Amino acid sequence: MYLTDFSALLAMLLFIMYRTGRGGSPVTSRPGSKLINHVIASFQSNSFIQCIQACMGTPDCYSYNQYPGAGLCELNSATHLSHPWDVVSDPDGSYMIYNLRPYRCSYSLCQEDEMCEVKPDGMTYTCRVKRFNIYVRSETFDDPSRLESGSESRITVDGQESFNNAGRGWTIVVFHMNGTFHSKSGPFDTRGSSSHAKAMAEYLTNLPNNTLVIATVEVTADLAGLAESALRSIGARDPVTPGYREAWCIVGYKGGNRPWIRQEHSTTDITEISVTVP
Repeated sequence: MYLTDFSALLAMLLFIMYRTGRGGSPVTSRPGSKLINHVIASFQSNSFIQCIQACMGTPDCYSYNQYPGAGLCELNSATHLSHPWDVVSDPDGSYMIYNLRPYRCSYSLCQEDEMCEVKPDGMTYTCRVKRFNIYVRSETFDDPSRLESGSESRITVDGQESFNNAGRGWTIVVFHMNGTFHSKSGPFDTRGSSSHAKAMAEYLTNLPNNTLVIATVEVTADLAGLAESALRSIGARDPVTPGYREAWCIVGYKGGNRPWIRQEHSTTDITEISVTVP
């Protein structure tokens, strides 16, 4: 049996499951609606089987619109969960979700500090609090246990390294509390130029509230007094800035105090933070 024959047979099986209403059908419809702004292909067809077969054979297809009266099928690169604002009424259309290829859902469906996850049925979602697993390391030039190749500071979030060996000064990584990445900035070489301290202060000051702010220093990051107030706004405490060739790092928060805020500082050795937030 050729692959195309198998695909047609599978599409026929899915059609039977859909029409008979059997549980576990990978295709679910929302008659009288369609998804706009995400069409990646369209073709003339009145066949349910041809539409689903086309979606099955297109890796970027996660749903499709079918118009039986017009004999038209449109393949979509998104779903009603990823772009709920793009679902509109159309009495002649039928929005179809292909559940065997679940897609992401929009965080706008959840509270500000929650992440959205698609359920196995592909049609519904659940919201849950995002938990970050964070490791931060600050290593400066005089640390006795530093690598022979030089200082090595890093920030790792959920097992993914956000930065490693960025260079002398401060490096900052920011996430929204629902888990989405906001930005990364640095290194701010406050030892080399006061303009870097000013730029870092502006960057921290302009961050939105309800953000996770992770910062670490490498080699040396002294002479950062211009950024002291901004650092306090993310939960930094004395010493708010490190001295010459001192290690310093923080897991902070923009938007008020949080019990999980952690800061470490050392004048003689490497500092590390390993924490789950919140």
